[in-house]
Amino acid sequence: MERLEKKPVMEVFLDKDFIMNFWNVSSTDKTIIDNFKETFLKKAKNFCLKTNFSSLDEIKDNEEYLVIMEMLFESIPEMEFSVHPQKTDWLNNELNTIGGYKLFLIEIEQKECEAYTKETGFEFICTNNLSSCWKKYLSKEIEKSLLNLGQKNDPDVLNSWKDLSFIGQSPTKSIIVVDRYIFSDSWSQRINENLYPLLEAIIPFGICSSLDILIIAENISSELHQQINEHFTKFQEKIKINFYFLTWAYTFMDTQTIHDRYIYTNYYTIYSGPGFNIFNYSVLKESNGLFFVKFSFAGLNMKICPFHLLLLKNYASECTKQKERTKIVNNVKIKLLNYYPDYFYCPLLS
Repeated sequence: MERLEKKPVMEVFLDKDFIMNFWNVSSTDKTIIDNFKETFLKKAKNFCLKTNFSSLDEIKDNEEYLVIMEMLFESIPEMEFSVHPQKTDWLNNELNTIGGYKLFLIEIEQKECEAYTKETGFEFICTNNLSSCWKKYLSKEIEKSLLNLGQKNDPDVLNSWKDLSFIGQSPTKSIIVVDRYIFSDSWSQRINENLYPLLEAIIPFGICSSLDILIIAENISSELHQQINEHFTKFQEKIKINFYFLTWAYTFMDTQTIHDRYIYTNYYTIYSGPGFNIFNYSVLKESNGLFFVKFSFAGLNMKICPFHLLLLKNYASECTKQKERTKIVNNVKIKLLNYYPDYFYCPLLS
Protein backbone atom coordinates (compact mmCIF):
# COMPACT_ATOMS: atom_id res chain seq x y z
CA MET A 1 0.00 0.00 0.00
CA GLU A 2 1.66 3.23 -1.09
CA ARG A 3 1.27 6.59 0.59
CA LEU A 4 -1.13 8.05 -1.91
CA GLU A 5 -3.28 10.02 0.51
CA LYS A 6 -2.44 13.49 1.78
CA LYS A 7 -1.20 13.46 5.37
CA PRO A 8 -3.62 14.98 7.91
CA VAL A 9 -2.23 18.25 9.26
CA MET A 10 -2.16 19.72 12.77
CA GLU A 11 -3.43 23.29 12.40
CA VAL A 12 -3.14 26.15 14.89
CA PHE A 13 -5.13 29.32 14.10
CA LEU A 14 -3.61 32.42 15.67
CA ASP A 15 -5.44 35.75 15.75
CA LYS A 16 -3.24 38.86 15.99
CA ASP A 17 -5.68 40.38 18.49
CA PHE A 18 -5.12 37.33 20.71
CA ILE A 19 -1.40 38.17 20.76
CA MET A 20 -2.02 41.80 21.73
CA ASN A 21 -4.32 40.85 24.63
CA PHE A 22 -2.17 37.91 25.70
CA TRP A 23 0.15 40.31 27.51
CA ASN A 24 -2.74 41.37 29.77
CA VAL A 25 -3.68 37.84 30.80
CA SER A 26 -0.14 36.50 31.16
CA SER A 27 0.29 38.15 34.57
CA THR A 28 -2.67 36.26 36.08
CA ASP A 29 -3.17 32.52 36.64
CA LYS A 30 0.59 32.17 36.43
CA THR A 31 0.76 28.36 36.72
CA ILE A 32 -1.67 27.80 33.86
CA ILE A 33 -0.23 30.52 31.64
CA ASP A 34 3.34 29.32 32.23
CA ASN A 35 2.25 25.81 31.26
CA PHE A 36 0.61 27.17 28.12
CA LYS A 37 3.84 28.96 27.20
CA GLU A 38 6.33 26.25 28.10
CA THR A 39 4.60 23.03 27.04
CA PHE A 40 2.65 24.25 24.03
CA LEU A 41 3.81 27.55 22.58
CA LYS A 42 7.53 26.90 22.88
CA LYS A 43 7.45 23.19 22.08
CA ALA A 44 4.82 22.97 19.36
CA LYS A 45 6.19 21.33 16.22
CA ASN A 46 5.20 19.83 12.90
CA PHE A 47 2.07 21.91 12.40
CA CYS A 48 0.68 24.58 10.11
CA LEU A 49 0.26 28.02 11.68
CA LYS A 50 -2.61 29.92 10.11
CA THR A 51 -2.90 33.57 11.02
CA ASN A 52 -4.80 36.69 10.04
CA PHE A 53 -1.56 38.63 9.69
CA SER A 54 -1.19 39.68 6.08
CA SER A 55 2.57 39.09 5.92
CA LEU A 56 5.79 38.70 7.90
CA ASP A 57 6.37 42.42 7.46
CA GLU A 58 3.24 43.20 9.47
CA ILE A 59 4.63 41.09 12.33
CA LYS A 60 8.09 42.67 12.16
CA ASP A 61 6.66 46.18 12.23
CA ASN A 62 5.18 45.67 15.71
CA GLU A 63 7.52 44.72 18.57
CA GLU A 64 4.74 43.17 20.66
CA TYR A 65 3.84 40.87 17.77
CA LEU A 66 7.46 40.02 17.04
CA VAL A 67 8.49 39.17 20.59
CA ILE A 68 5.68 36.75 21.24
CA MET A 69 5.89 35.17 17.79
CA GLU A 70 9.58 34.45 18.34
CA MET A 71 8.89 33.03 21.78
CA LEU A 72 5.90 31.03 20.66
CA PHE A 73 6.74 29.20 17.54
CA GLU A 74 10.46 28.69 17.13
CA SER A 75 10.11 25.78 14.72
CA ILE A 76 7.11 26.48 12.51
CA PRO A 77 7.35 24.21 9.47
CA GLU A 78 4.57 25.99 7.61
CA MET A 79 2.81 29.34 7.94
CA GLU A 80 -0.16 30.74 6.07
CA PHE A 81 -1.24 34.39 6.02
CA SER A 82 -4.75 35.70 5.48
CA VAL A 83 -6.03 37.44 2.36
CA HIS A 84 -9.15 38.55 4.25
CA PRO A 85 -8.97 41.97 5.97
CA GLN A 86 -11.89 41.15 8.28
CA LYS A 87 -11.47 38.58 11.08
CA THR A 88 -14.92 37.07 10.56
CA ASP A 89 -14.24 36.49 6.86
CA TRP A 90 -10.90 34.87 7.68
CA LEU A 91 -12.44 32.66 10.36
CA ASN A 92 -15.43 31.57 8.29
CA ASN A 93 -13.15 30.75 5.37
CA GLU A 94 -10.95 28.55 7.57
CA LEU A 95 -13.93 26.76 9.07
CA ASN A 96 -14.97 25.69 5.58
CA THR A 97 -11.73 23.75 5.15
CA ILE A 98 -11.57 20.04 5.96
CA GLY A 99 -9.52 18.47 8.73
CA GLY A 100 -9.90 17.30 12.31
CA TYR A 101 -6.80 18.54 14.13
CA LYS A 102 -7.55 22.24 14.66
CA LEU A 103 -6.92 24.56 17.60
CA PHE A 104 -8.17 28.17 17.53
CA LEU A 105 -6.53 31.00 19.49
CA ILE A 106 -9.05 33.68 18.57
CA GLU A 107 -9.87 36.96 20.31
CA ILE A 108 -13.66 36.97 20.27
CA GLU A 109 -16.25 37.05 23.05
CA GLN A 110 -16.28 34.04 25.36
CA LYS A 111 -19.87 33.20 24.44
CA GLU A 112 -18.90 33.24 20.78
CA CYS A 113 -16.10 30.78 21.57
CA GLU A 114 -18.62 28.44 23.21
CA ALA A 115 -20.99 28.74 20.25
CA TYR A 116 -18.24 28.03 17.71
CA THR A 117 -17.02 25.07 19.78
CA LYS A 118 -20.50 23.56 19.99
CA GLU A 119 -21.09 23.98 16.28
CA THR A 120 -17.69 22.81 15.00
CA GLY A 121 -16.28 20.46 17.66
CA PHE A 122 -13.02 22.45 17.88
CA GLU A 123 -11.47 24.23 20.86
CA PHE A 124 -11.83 28.03 20.61
CA ILE A 125 -9.63 29.85 23.10
CA CYS A 126 -9.69 33.60 23.74
CA THR A 127 -7.77 35.46 26.43
CA ASN A 128 -10.89 35.59 28.64
CA ASN A 129 -11.28 31.80 28.70
CA LEU A 130 -7.62 30.85 28.28
CA SER A 131 -7.16 29.84 31.93
CA SER A 132 -10.32 27.71 32.14
CA CYS A 133 -9.75 26.10 28.74
CA TRP A 134 -6.08 25.34 29.19
CA LYS A 135 -6.59 24.04 32.72
CA LYS A 136 -8.23 20.98 31.11
CA TYR A 137 -4.99 20.15 29.35
CA LEU A 138 -2.54 20.68 32.23
CA SER A 139 -2.17 16.92 32.79
CA LYS A 140 -1.20 15.97 29.29
CA GLU A 141 0.74 12.76 29.92
CA ILE A 142 -1.43 10.31 31.87
CA GLU A 143 -0.29 6.75 32.53
CA LYS A 144 -2.34 4.10 34.31
CA SER A 145 -1.39 0.68 35.60
CA LEU A 146 -3.50 -2.29 34.53
CA LEU A 147 -2.28 -4.25 37.57
CA ASN A 148 -3.86 -4.22 41.02
CA LEU A 149 -1.31 -2.37 43.15
CA GLY A 150 -3.00 -3.26 46.44
CA GLN A 151 -4.82 0.01 47.12
CA LYS A 152 -8.54 0.56 46.56
CA ASN A 153 -9.27 3.31 44.01
CA ASP A 154 -5.56 3.79 43.43
CA PRO A 155 -5.15 6.90 41.20
CA ASP A 156 -2.30 5.14 39.38
CA VAL A 157 -4.60 2.26 38.34
CA LEU A 158 -7.35 2.33 35.70
CA ASN A 159 -10.22 1.70 38.12
CA SER A 160 -13.04 2.23 35.60
CA TRP A 161 -13.73 3.93 32.30
CA LYS A 162 -14.96 6.91 34.32
CA ASP A 163 -11.27 7.66 34.95
CA LEU A 164 -11.26 9.02 31.37
CA SER A 165 -14.21 11.37 31.88
CA PHE A 166 -11.86 14.37 31.75
CA ILE A 167 -11.56 13.72 28.01
CA GLY A 168 -15.30 14.30 27.64
CA GLN A 169 -14.81 17.81 29.02
CA SER A 170 -12.99 18.78 25.80
CA PRO A 171 -14.65 19.15 22.41
CA THR A 172 -14.06 16.80 19.53
CA LYS A 173 -15.44 16.59 16.02
CA SER A 174 -14.74 12.89 15.66
CA ILE A 175 -13.48 9.81 17.51
CA ILE A 176 -11.59 6.89 15.97
CA VAL A 177 -11.49 3.55 17.82
CA VAL A 178 -8.94 1.10 16.40
CA ASP A 179 -9.24 -2.27 18.13
CA ARG A 180 -9.25 -5.40 16.03
CA TYR A 181 -10.95 -7.55 18.68
CA ILE A 182 -13.46 -5.18 20.23
CA PHE A 183 -16.33 -6.99 18.45
CA SER A 184 -14.68 -10.41 18.26
CA ASP A 185 -16.35 -11.98 21.28
CA SER A 186 -20.03 -12.73 20.80
CA TRP A 187 -20.59 -12.24 24.54
CA SER A 188 -22.36 -8.89 24.53
CA GLN A 189 -21.25 -8.21 28.11
CA ARG A 190 -17.91 -7.09 26.67
CA ILE A 191 -19.63 -4.29 24.78
CA ASN A 192 -21.76 -3.37 27.79
CA GLU A 193 -18.77 -3.38 30.15
CA ASN A 194 -16.26 -1.72 27.85
CA LEU A 195 -17.24 -0.02 24.60
CA TYR A 196 -20.39 1.65 25.92
CA PRO A 197 -18.98 3.10 29.18
CA LEU A 198 -15.70 3.98 27.45
CA LEU A 199 -17.42 6.04 24.77
CA GLU A 200 -19.84 7.55 27.29
CA ALA A 201 -16.82 8.76 29.30
CA ILE A 202 -15.09 10.51 26.40
CA ILE A 203 -18.03 11.83 24.34
CA PRO A 204 -18.37 15.64 24.83
CA PHE A 205 -22.01 15.69 25.95
CA GLY A 206 -23.38 19.24 26.07
CA ILE A 207 -20.17 20.69 24.59
CA CYS A 208 -20.62 19.73 20.91
CA SER A 209 -23.83 19.39 18.90
CA SER A 210 -22.70 16.47 16.70
CA LEU A 211 -20.01 13.80 16.58
CA ASP A 212 -18.76 11.21 14.08
CA ILE A 213 -17.37 7.97 15.55
CA LEU A 214 -15.38 5.52 13.42
CA ILE A 215 -14.69 2.00 14.75
CA ILE A 216 -12.14 -0.19 12.93
CA ALA A 217 -12.53 -3.83 13.99
CA GLU A 218 -13.16 -7.39 12.90
CA ASN A 219 -16.63 -8.91 12.71
CA ILE A 220 -18.51 -5.72 11.84
CA SER A 221 -22.11 -6.19 10.73
CA SER A 222 -25.21 -4.20 9.96
CA GLU A 223 -26.92 -5.76 13.01
CA LEU A 224 -24.12 -4.61 15.31
CA HIS A 225 -24.15 -1.15 13.72
CA GLN A 226 -27.88 -0.91 14.39
CA GLN A 227 -27.48 -2.18 17.98
CA ILE A 228 -24.88 0.43 18.87
CA ASN A 229 -26.80 3.23 17.17
CA GLU A 230 -29.91 2.29 19.15
CA HIS A 231 -27.98 2.32 22.44
CA PHE A 232 -26.82 5.90 21.89
CA THR A 233 -30.18 7.28 20.75
CA LYS A 234 -30.92 7.99 24.43
CA PHE A 235 -28.34 10.78 24.22
CA GLN A 236 -29.70 12.36 21.03
CA GLU A 237 -31.02 15.44 22.86
CA LYS A 238 -27.49 16.15 24.11
CA ILE A 239 -25.51 15.30 20.98
CA LYS A 240 -26.15 13.80 17.55
CA ILE A 241 -23.81 10.82 16.99
CA ASN A 242 -23.07 9.16 13.66
CA PHE A 243 -21.36 5.74 13.77
CA TYR A 244 -19.22 4.31 10.99
CA PHE A 245 -17.70 0.82 10.97
CA LEU A 246 -14.66 -0.14 8.91
CA THR A 247 -13.45 -3.73 8.68
CA TRP A 248 -10.09 -4.90 9.97
CA ALA A 249 -8.63 -7.01 7.13
CA TYR A 250 -5.04 -7.96 6.47
CA THR A 251 -5.78 -8.11 2.74
CA PHE A 252 -5.37 -4.32 2.72
CA MET A 253 -2.09 -4.29 4.69
CA ASP A 254 0.53 -5.38 2.20
CA THR A 255 3.30 -2.83 2.82
CA GLN A 256 2.24 -0.98 5.99
CA THR A 257 1.29 -2.19 9.45
CA ILE A 258 -1.47 -0.60 11.52
CA HIS A 259 -1.17 -1.16 15.24
CA ASP A 260 -4.56 -1.34 16.90
CA ARG A 261 -5.48 -0.57 20.51
CA TYR A 262 -5.61 3.18 19.88
CA ILE A 263 -8.35 5.78 20.24
CA TYR A 264 -8.03 9.24 18.69
CA THR A 265 -10.03 12.41 19.37
CA ASN A 266 -9.33 15.96 18.22
CA TYR A 267 -7.16 16.61 21.27
CA TYR A 268 -6.31 13.27 22.90
CA THR A 269 -4.69 9.97 21.96
CA ILE A 270 -5.47 6.90 24.10
CA TYR A 271 -3.44 3.68 23.98
CA SER A 272 -4.16 0.36 25.70
CA GLY A 273 -1.65 -2.46 25.17
CA PRO A 274 -4.11 -5.31 25.86
CA GLY A 275 -6.92 -3.59 23.97
CA PHE A 276 -10.13 -2.04 25.26
CA ASN A 277 -11.98 -5.19 26.40
CA ILE A 278 -10.38 -5.07 29.83
CA PHE A 279 -13.30 -5.05 32.29
CA ASN A 280 -15.48 -8.05 33.18
CA TYR A 281 -18.37 -7.31 35.55
CA SER A 282 -16.67 -4.01 36.44
CA VAL A 283 -13.49 -5.85 37.48
CA LEU A 284 -10.24 -4.99 35.69
CA LYS A 285 -8.59 -7.93 33.94
CA GLU A 286 -5.04 -7.48 35.11
CA SER A 287 -2.29 -7.01 32.56
CA ASN A 288 1.28 -5.73 32.49
CA GLY A 289 0.48 -3.84 29.30
CA LEU A 290 0.74 -0.08 28.94
CA PHE A 291 -2.19 2.31 29.19
CA PHE A 292 -1.72 6.01 28.55
CA VAL A 293 -3.46 9.18 27.42
CA LYS A 294 -1.58 11.96 25.64
CA PHE A 295 -2.59 15.48 24.67
CA SER A 296 -2.23 15.52 20.89
CA PHE A 297 -1.18 19.19 20.63
CA ALA A 298 1.98 18.78 22.71
CA GLY A 299 5.56 18.41 21.47
CA LEU A 300 6.33 15.09 19.81
CA ASN A 301 2.67 14.09 19.72
CA MET A 302 2.05 16.83 17.15
CA LYS A 303 4.59 15.09 14.95
CA ILE A 304 3.40 11.52 15.51
CA CYS A 305 -0.40 11.84 15.34
CA PRO A 306 -0.66 12.95 11.67
CA PHE A 307 1.47 9.96 10.61
CA HIS A 308 -0.69 7.58 12.64
CA LEU A 309 -3.75 8.96 10.90
CA LEU A 310 -2.07 8.83 7.50
CA LEU A 311 -1.72 5.05 7.88
CA LEU A 312 -5.40 4.82 8.79
CA LYS A 313 -6.34 7.13 5.94
CA ASN A 314 -4.44 4.97 3.43
CA TYR A 315 -6.04 1.87 4.89
CA ALA A 316 -9.54 3.36 4.77
CA SER A 317 -8.98 4.41 1.16
CA GLU A 318 -8.06 0.84 0.18
CA CYS A 319 -11.01 -0.64 2.09
CA THR A 320 -13.56 1.69 0.58
CA LYS A 321 -12.37 1.17 -2.99
CA GLN A 322 -14.43 -1.99 -2.96
CA LYS A 323 -17.65 -2.49 -1.03
CA GLU A 324 -17.12 -6.16 -0.19
CA ARG A 325 -14.67 -9.04 -0.11
CA THR A 326 -15.00 -12.80 0.37
CA LYS A 327 -13.97 -15.21 3.12
CA ILE A 328 -14.01 -19.01 3.30
CA VAL A 329 -15.89 -20.36 6.35
CA ASN A 330 -16.36 -24.15 6.64
CA ASN A 331 -15.48 -24.50 2.96
CA VAL A 332 -18.20 -22.02 2.04
CA LYS A 333 -17.41 -18.69 0.41
CA ILE A 334 -19.25 -15.83 2.09
CA LYS A 335 -19.35 -12.12 1.36
CA LEU A 336 -18.16 -9.65 3.94
CA LEU A 337 -18.95 -5.93 3.69
CA ASN A 338 -16.01 -3.65 4.33
CA TYR A 339 -17.86 -0.74 5.93
CA TYR A 340 -21.20 0.37 7.35
CA PRO A 341 -23.36 2.25 6.55
CA ASP A 342 -23.32 2.71 2.75
CA TYR A 343 -21.06 5.75 3.00
CA PHE A 344 -17.97 6.55 5.02
CA TYR A 345 -17.00 9.80 6.74
CA CYS A 346 -14.38 10.74 9.32
CA PRO A 347 -13.19 14.35 9.79
CA LEU A 348 -9.97 13.27 11.54
CA LEU A 349 -8.91 11.46 8.36
CA SER A 350 -9.64 14.46 6.16
